[in-house]
Amino acid sequence: MNVTSSSNDLLTYDYSRSFVQWWTDTVNHSPRCALQASCRLRGKDGSTREFFLTHPCAGEKMYADRDIIHIPTADFHMIFAPGEEFMIVKIFSEAPTEFRTAHRVGEKVPTHDGRGCVIGRMEAFLRRFPKVRQMRSDDDVYAAMTANLPILARTRFICNDGKMEAFCEYPVTVMNARHDDHRWQVDTGPILIPDFSLKSHLPVGLFRQAYIVYNSWDWAEIAMRRPVEKTPGGPAVMHYTSPRRLTVQNQLFCADI
Repeated sequence: MNVTSSSNDLLTYDYSRSFVQWWTDTVNHSPRCALQASCRLRGKDGSTREFFLTHPCAGEKMYADRDIIHIPTADFHMIFAPGEEFMIVKIFSEAPTEFRTAHRVGEKVPTHDGRGCVIGRMEAFLRRFPKVRQMRSDDDVYAAMTANLPILARTRFICNDGKMEAFCEYPVTVMNARHDDHRWQVDTGPILIPDFSLKSHLPVGLFRQAYIVYNSWDWAEIAMRRPVEKTPGGPAVMHYTSPRRLTVQNQLFCADI
């Protein structure tokens, strides 16, 4: 999906009421996942692509009478560009710990039963807040948070050795505010963020989940979800790890409902 929006646009996605659905050639039903976050990547030529992160679910057998949850248990989520490409990510309770597979819409993908299937159609159904305003002061943010209004955020930064600009966009699901001086702190996630240490034949394969924490307009700390060895050379687990500080531009938006 090519988009032309910039950091000057209002962020209006109502993520909790936005969904992705897809259709395969092997089953007569359609999965639906709510959206959790999104990220736009813009190259030096100005071309921009938008990707979305779904909420997770458990690996499952469909419509069985019992033993529905797959063994070993797995956390499933998807990252996708609507109608173009997608990545399936499974986090297992046992080895192989993390399974990632990126495909174009229309390609055959592996399935738990070994037969595979073709996802021939994938659509995003995006809903937006009708009235959104950007907040530019501590007082604005404090007032919106204590009034329990929906708050959205955009974190913009340069990545990939200056070759790319990322616009991470997400609902602020957790934050804090101090009463005496109206200082605030965002602590939320998972968000969707590129990890250019990954190798992938498709751009959708360059993303990971992350938590983001900040109390400033111009920096943030990020902890990505990555494989972590509990002991050197031992089995890995997936965890949010190795926090790092980024120079960014943070924007906060309030939906007046």
